[in-house]
Amino acid sequence: LNEGNPVPTPTQPSTGYAQGYVNTGALNIRTVPNPINNIPITYILRNTNVNVIGRNADSSWYQVSVNSVIGWVRGRYITVTSGNAGNAPVTG
Repeated sequence: LNEGNPVPTPTQPSTGYAQGYVNTGALNIRTVPNPINNIPITYILRNTNVNVIGRNADSSWYQVSVNSVIGWVRGRYITVTSGNAGNAPVTG
């Protein structure tokens, strides 16, 4: 037992989800993976951490969870730091 140094709990699910951060100035979070047919829910700023919880078929969009908000962002604006977003389930 290592009482002085707690063991960190892994945050990456074993199902292939990923974590990353925003690599652009401000990024709209949308209700569906389409920039034209919907209004953004909110936006997140550069270096905001996100959890990738899904993707579209060609992985050009990621479904993310950030600050209790779930929505869609263009994949090219997320830098994946752990996991593999291509293994996330197709949800849109």
